[in-house]
Amino acid sequence: MDENDFKKSKEWIEKALSDYKQKIDQQKSHELVLSSYMVTKPWGHEIWLELNEFYAYKVIHMNEGFQSSLQMHEMKVEANYVIDGEAEVLLEDDSGEMKSFIFKKGSGWVVPRGKKHRVIAKTTYTAVEVSTPHLDDVIRFKDDANRVSGKIDDEHKKWWLNDVARFENESTNEQKNDS
Repeated sequence: MDENDFKKSKEWIEKALSDYKQKIDQQKSHELVLSSYMVTKPWGHEIWLELNEFYAYKVIHMNEGFQSSLQMHEMKVEANYVIDGEAEVLLEDDSGEMKSFIFKKGSGWVVPRGKKHRVIAKTTYTAVEVSTPHLDDVIRFKDDANRVSGKIDDEHKKWWLNDVARFENESTNEQKNDS
């Protein structure tokens, strides 16, 4: 990574922390507890468990028959480990050809920077993902829902508004029970 890439990487990490860290931390009951911040997707959802300057940690849940965007990351590197179900991963090789791999429970894959990839849910599947914290670094080439590259604001607003309402209701019930 040259100096310009390093500077760009640092800026993207700072932006991700600025955009998401507070929302993720507000879903925690204690600093040592993982978050429950959920991001809705056309194919399922992600639960963002942790975000810091070193890594992002998520649970990915994709419904059978759905697929992610055909996408690439300029800076982000990710590793996925299937904990339930089966996924087909299309990953670009060094010659630019897309290769297909099947991953079942107990196996996983790594997506290097700059490689096109797509995940297809052969069955409903759940995976854990650990990545660099470049959360908005998504260049979409094809997308079944016609989403554009980068952050999709609506994927965050829907859950966040519902979750705030849920917490407000819970605190109201707690106050009634204390009386």
